[in-house]
Amino acid sequence: MHRNLSVFKKNELLDYLYDLGLDKLSAKLYITLVENGSSTISELSRQANIERTKLYRLLNHLIKRGVIEEVVEYKRRFLKAADINTLEYVVQHNLRRAQNLSNHFFEFSQTIDHLKQKDSPTSVQFYKGRDGIKQMLWNELSAKKESLCFIYKIFDTFVGQDFFDHWASEFGKRNLHSREIRTELFDESYADCPNEICFKIKNVKIRYIKSKKFPITHGMTLYDNVVAIYDFWEDQIFGVEIYNQKVADMQRIFFETYWKKAKPTSASNHLIKLKKTIREY
Repeated sequence: MHRNLSVFKKNELLDYLYDLGLDKLSAKLYITLVENGSSTISELSRQANIERTKLYRLLNHLIKRGVIEEVVEYKRRFLKAADINTLEYVVQHNLRRAQNLSNHFFEFSQTIDHLKQKDSPTSVQFYKGRDGIKQMLWNELSAKKESLCFIYKIFDTFVGQDFFDHWASEFGKRNLHSREIRTELFDESYADCPNEICFKIKNVKIRYIKSKKFPITHGMTLYDNVVAIYDFWEDQIFGVEIYNQKVADMQRIFFETYWKKAKPTSASNHLIKLKKTIREY
């Protein structure tokens, strides 16, 4: 039985080579050699319409990377596109390198934080739009201690389920912990959620307080020396991070005051109630 033949269009082929790390001219050289076979420097310069001075520089880089091979026959120098198995090795090497970067990024980020020389104990970072909110969420993963959160509405539908699932997975892998205060407005926001409702974050303690007693109108997360404020509903899509230990410590007192007034809830029991509430909409 023959496998279904799946081939790239020319632009898709170029995109793949770009992802492999080749720039526009390098990708052009590789495809030229694939289409025309082994070529001399002069032939390749003419075929690809690249001047020889620039061509030498590109070729030296591509030969080192293993994308193009040099063959010497009867004192003549030929160049050819690397065998597909060689390219597969390059892809696998890039994959291992990317995995290594991902595996050690947390340690890298922690080291960078220690090396930073801060002239001022206070800084403010402003974020805007969906990508800004994603960046703020990701920054929270660097927390060294427990996060304290005032939760207004769900993040899932705003930042995208794939991103939130990845974020939640990282939260668990890094053994982070948080406490959340919510109101019934959080439950109501699930009415717009098209996906199966599921509490996927580990190490989270949840308490509820009625919005009449404490009207939460936006999100706020406290961790380390950071106060992160979110507003991503209707026309307001922005966030602010305040880096100041005194400000963060005062907001923690504020959080603990309302934490004592809020009522504990079991995530599993609350999930049943939440599904029932949404069916009534």
